[in-house]
This record gives sequence, structure tokens and C-alpha cells, in this order.
Amino acid sequence: MSALGTIFDVVGGICTAGGAVMLMNQAYQSLTTRRAPGKVVAWASEQDGSNVRYRAQLAYTTPDGAQHTGETTSLAFDTDRDARPPGTKVTVRYSQAEPGAVDIADGFFGTWGVPLIGVAIGVAGFAIGTVLH
Repeated sequence: MSALGTIFDVVGGICTAGGAVMLMNQAYQSLTTRRAPGKVVAWASEQDGSNVRYRAQLAYTTPDGAQHTGETTSLAFDTDRDARPPGTKVTVRYSQAEPGAVDIADGFFGTWGVPLIGVAIGVAGFAIGTVLH
């Protein structure tokens, strides 16, 4: 058994497992949340030790015409804040059960591309590891 083949098998397993978990999470999010047009209203900062992170405050309108506001459930870096100043139009992902729990929706690549690349790298790692054994 080749040590290099074993390394490729381990890396392949980690990438496949990580990609699969990310795919399942995105599938769950797709089933439990909806998308709506919205905009960034403001950014609120949070201090965690020496790190400063931000939460976007979003306003959005659901298909039934109801207006909602909420703060993102995930923390963002300063670069996200600079890329989306207040007034920027975004697509909002919201929970119907809890309309205040919102996030800025990713595009196709952010939602599905990264997990699929992880799975593809994992499968390639397994294939190379098998050849090297």
C-alpha cells in the first residue's frame, strides 16, 4: 500500500464528506427558507475580543406584499460591509416561520458551486489514491 495513495484517500474522504455536508445544509436551507427582494438598511458592529464583525440590517417585501425588517443571523467581515453599503439591493433569504431571521442570499456558485467542487475534489482524490495503491 502506497503512502501517497493513502494521503489521497484521506484528503478525498475529507473533501467528499465536507462537500456532502455543505450540500445537505444548502438543500435544507432551500426547503425551509424563501427568497425575496430587499435592501441593506444599515450595518451593526459587534466586538468579539479584538475582532469586529458586522450584521446587516435588511428590509424586504414578501410575495404577499408584507414589509419586513430583520438582522442577518450570520456575521460578516468589513469587506462585506464595504461591498454592500446601505441602500444596496440584495436578495434576502428569510424563514416563513420567523420573518426576522434573514440572511443575504448567495448566488448559484456560493450556494451550490463550492459544495460541488468539494465533492468533485474528493472523488478525484479517491480515484488518484486508488491508482496509486
